Formats: sequence, structure tokens, C-alpha cells
Amino acid sequence: MRTRAAWWDPDLLSEDEAAEVPPVEQALVRTNPVNGRKALLLGSHASHIVGWPVEEGRALLKELLAFATRPRFRYRHRWRVDDLLIWDNRCALHRARPYDSRKYRRLMQFTTVAGTAATV
Repeated sequence: MRTRAAWWDPDLLSEDEAAEVPPVEQALVRTNPVNGRKALLLGSHASHIVGWPVEEGRALLKELLAFATRPRFRYRHRWRVDDLLIWDNRCALHRARPYDSRKYRRLMQFTTVAGTAATV
């Protein structure tokens, strides 16, 4: 089963940013090559399921996302000076939250250590 990406959330990217990252098909279920565990690729970027009626695919994606983001599955980090946060993009649904950039300085760096390409 594959999903097709599109931008559901109109505030997720600017028009120029969206033009730089055209929609890409993704596997809905992925197997982590290190531990063999399965993970769903969900998020506000998933538009529909390829081969399904669009509204049915969107309904399933919405239901899966609602389940995956229940409070018992969430981790919300409360930042402190010198914090470092690392996650595995192959199995973590994450979202940045707004913050006061005039009051707080933030340094973010994206590093790929090793692994397989995200798009399969």
C-alpha cells in the first residue's frame, strides 16, 4: 500500500517551499532494516492512498493519524539549555512547535548518520 504526498495543511509550507518539494509516492508501512519492526508513514503531508478512492484513503489516513497521536503515544520535549534531541526518522512522527524566536535562540542541525533512503 502506498500513499501519495500532498500538503493537507495549508500553513505547513509556503507556496515557494511547496514548489521545491513535489509530491512523492511513499510506502505506508515500512520495515526498519535494523530491527525488523514496522512503522506507518503518516503526517500532514500524506494526501491519499494510491489505488483507493481518494476520500476513503484520506479517511483511513486520518483515522491512523488520530490513533498514533493519542496522548499515551506522545512525547513533548520541554527544552532547557544544552538539550540535544535525536530521533530515528524511520519510525518517529514529529512536528516542530512555534516558539518565540525573539526571546529564545535555537540552533538546529539535520544530520544523516547512516541508513537507507527515506523514499522507497
